Amino acid sequence: MKNLIVTIFMLITSFCFGQMKTEKIRLEINYALRYENRITIELDKNGNLILEIEKNGGSLICPSEEISRITINKKIDSDEFKLLNIEIDKLGDEIRYDNVIGCDGESVLLSREFPAYSERFYFWSPSYNENSRLLVMFNIICKKILELAGLDIKNYWSK
Repeated sequence: MKNLIVTIFMLITSFCFGQMKTEKIRLEINYALRYENRITIELDKNGNLILEIEKNGGSLICPSEEISRITINKKIDSDEFKLLNIEIDKLGDEIRYDNVIGCDGESVLLSREFPAYSERFYFWSPSYNENSRLLVMFNIICKKILELAGLDIKNYWSK
């Protein structure tokens, strides 16, 4: 009887979470030694895109107290949001984290928010050894988000 109750609970839980829709997709890039220290792009299911660029007057080596923030709001086609969501679904559990760390480069956080939980993918310099780290699709998704925000990939994504 106990096993039956546990099985029913698991089926109901998996059905409920399976039906949840993504509310937001967020990309955050923190640069170690760059003038633009952080870029955040947030997209929501209604087609809203918010781009925030935080600029520090210095770098990690020569920090400055002068910080400026630029925020840009724009609309995107809601189909773009749906396509990104499908691509993120394909990433799978095997690439959530890895052990690559460094002092230069960038840290990249891609996350999705659902009504009851969030899902996160975090990597240091994901372009480094992208094939062996299984990050090719992750990099494609991040570049697509940068393009949707109107940013030049050559300036904001290392290769």
